[in-house]
Amino acid sequence: MYCGNKCIREKTKTEVQIPQPKKLESGTYFGRVMVDGKRVSISAPTLAEWRAKARATKLNWSLI
Repeated sequence: MYCGNKCIREKTKTEVQIPQPKKLESGTYFGRVMVDGKRVSISAPTLAEWRAKARATKLNWSLI
């Protein structure tokens, strides 16, 4: 099996892929993230806060 530069690049990839949230009429951002094959719903008042929560959820961090 051939594993060239593409395989090496894929293995060293550390960035977490996060989907784009939807902005609701209330101004809140809402989206779902897959964690261990299950969908987790996330909502936050700002886009930056939503991205922080989504990233923490994907990496199984706890937000205090």
